[in-house]
Amino acid sequence: MRLFVGLAPPPAVLDDLDAACAPFRPTRDDLRWTSREAWHITLASLGDLAASVTAAARRADAAPPDSSRRYRPHLTLARCRAPADVRSIVASLEGYEGPPWTAEEIYLIRSRLGGHPRYEVLGTWKLRTG
Repeated sequence: MRLFVGLAPPPAVLDDLDAACAPFRPTRDDLRWTSREAWHITLASLGDLAASVTAAARRADAAPPDSSRRYRPHLTLARCRAPADVRSIVASLEGYEGPPWTAEEIYLIRSRLGGHPRYEVLGTWKLRTG
């Protein structure tokens, strides 16, 4: 089972990020751009997904992805089937800072693979404020 813990940014934050990414979409048809409806910040991967990635890296005599660095929360903007050079996009977005916001809930989400990843919220917990 592929599980992760995540946050859902509010619509105004997604609007701002969507606008920042808009110039890249028409020029990079080698990437499968994720839809904003699926955008979330992944705080931690749990269960079989995290363990299987580490095991696969070890079988390939490669360092596990988290062996030399800490896990970084992220928001997936695009995916690719073959290796792609995205350095120009990363460099262009490097200084991006969207509008400030306060997370109010944390989610436990199941990811189902297929043609397009699908997400199912299994639980929601309110975060304390103040």
